[in-house]
Amino acid sequence: MKIVGFIPNWSGYEFGGAGDCSRPTTKVGGNYLISYAVELLNSVNLISEIIVFSSSEEIMNYIDPALSCKHLKRPAALDSDTVHIEEIIQSFISVSSADIIVMLHPNSPFLTKESVEDCLANVLSGKHSSAFTACKHNSFAWFNGSPLNYSIGKPTPHLRDLVPVVLEQSSLFVFTRENFHEYTSRVSPEPFIRYIDYFEAHGINSAHELDIAEILVNSGLVKKSIPGSRNRKVLVD
Repeated sequence: MKIVGFIPNWSGYEFGGAGDCSRPTTKVGGNYLISYAVELLNSVNLISEIIVFSSSEEIMNYIDPALSCKHLKRPAALDSDTVHIEEIIQSFISVSSADIIVMLHPNSPFLTKESVEDCLANVLSGKHSSAFTACKHNSFAWFNGSPLNYSIGKPTPHLRDLVPVVLEQSSLFVFTRENFHEYTSRVSPEPFIRYIDYFEAHGINSAHELDIAEILVNSGLVKKSIPGSRNRKVLVD
């Protein structure tokens, strides 16, 4: 059973408007986001190989050289903003022998080793063929112009009685090769969902979210780095 850490990286991906820097090569708490992602996957002992799947080897310059990972070049056409994540996963699976893929987008520096291990354990158990992190929101929610978890014309429920809305954290996904072949998706109909708090779930997809991340680090509410990483070398094909 081969378990592979998979980091899809978009060369030239920018957030916050023209002129802002690339998301994976942005620093939070003094470390690059791409390095946080590699360090987190390094901390999970069951992962045998970590692949940064990118069209450019330049991304490896932003990863701590003491960490273990390998660059795998992908077609530059997959950097297009019209490409779906399923196309990138399919491209990766076609050149990888991974049985289980631990896919981590390099945008969430506060995700924990425990969350990765919990998702992985539930897939390894055979009870689920996919897993991901998510947050529960006990809020009055709307979708497509209509209330989602309460009804107009009926008494407004107490917040404690609302059915929570579950939002994917959209950074960590664990799935089997067979699951992807069957559903052409990183999730299956009955996935394991690891619920995490808003601090751990904080993702950086805009300049505003980057500012919030720095505030979280400076406040001491989250740790600046991920403990337990293994000291290995970075490899480039």
